[in-house]
Amino acid sequence: MASSKKWVKFQIDIDEWWALTRYAASHKRSVRNVAANHFAPLLRELKKEYPREPQQPNENPDSVA
Repeated sequence: MASSKKWVKFQIDIDEWWALTRYAASHKRSVRNVAANHFAPLLRELKKEYPREPQQPNENPDSVA
């Protein structure tokens, strides 16, 4: 069974990591929680703009859309 959640990874330099961890610690939150809360408004907006539609099987695999 496929997972309903996907991982998102990106690289930041050590100075950015230091600032992010200090910010999270000062607010008594995890880095993951800070990132999730930061992206939540954008993701809500994107889900409205690009709703998930069921995948339609292509009747003719040779056709190009």
